[in-house]
Amino acid sequence: MRIVCAPAVYTALERKTIDGFGWPLWATVQFGWAKFVKYRHGPGFFSASVLILINQDRWAKMAADQRKCLTDMAIWLEAEYPKWRDEENKKQEAALKKAGVKYVDMGPKFRDRAHELYWAKMRKGDAAFVDKIKPLLIKTKK
Repeated sequence: MRIVCAPAVYTALERKTIDGFGWPLWATVQFGWAKFVKYRHGPGFFSASVLILINQDRWAKMAADQRKCLTDMAIWLEAEYPKWRDEENKKQEAALKKAGVKYVDMGPKFRDRAHELYWAKMRKGDAAFVDKIKPLLIKTKK
C-alpha cells in the first residue's frame, strides 16, 4: 500500500504508479480522476469530516453577538448538513455513472471489514491514543 496525498493522486493515476485509491464519494469527477477509474466499490466506508475551527484567542475577542451568530449558524449547519449531504451524494453518484465508473457492491459485510482493517492499522501507530479516541468517533452498536 502506498499513501499518496490528494494533489498527487491525478499524477499517480496518470503515470500508473497506483492502480486504485480510497476516497470519499465526492470529488473524483471534479479532480479529473474518473477518467482513470473503471470501478467504485461499496458500500462506502470512508467519509470526510467537515470542521469549523476558530482560534480561541480570536473567539475570546469577539463580541457576544458575534459568538452567538457563529454558534447559531453551527447548530443550523449540523441540522441541515445531512439533508444537503444526501442530495450531494446523489449528484456525485450520477456524475460518476455518467463518467463511466461502474459501481461494484461488495456486500453487507464490506463496511464492517473495512472499519476493522482501518482501526487495526491505526492501532499499529499509537494503540493507546487510538483506544482513547475511537469511542469518541464511532457509534457502537448496543
